[in-house]
Amino acid sequence: MSAKPAFIIDVRSPLEYANGHLEGAVNIPYDRIEQAMQDGRSHGDVAVFYRTNAQSRMLEDMLLRA
Repeated sequence: MSAKPAFIIDVRSPLEYANGHLEGAVNIPYDRIEQAMQDGRSHGDVAVFYRTNAQSRMLEDMLLRA
């Protein structure tokens, strides 16, 4: 990772995000993350906050394809 802070994406639902999230995190729900990436939301290093291991595996595959 670079010295520049990572872009933090919280892929939980808007309700889960509203109940508490990491400072600086941007809420892009999992079901919209692929479209957001295609729209050019690339910020170098990316950190992702998720709820389950299944989500993390699917998101990892998606990020590697991007």
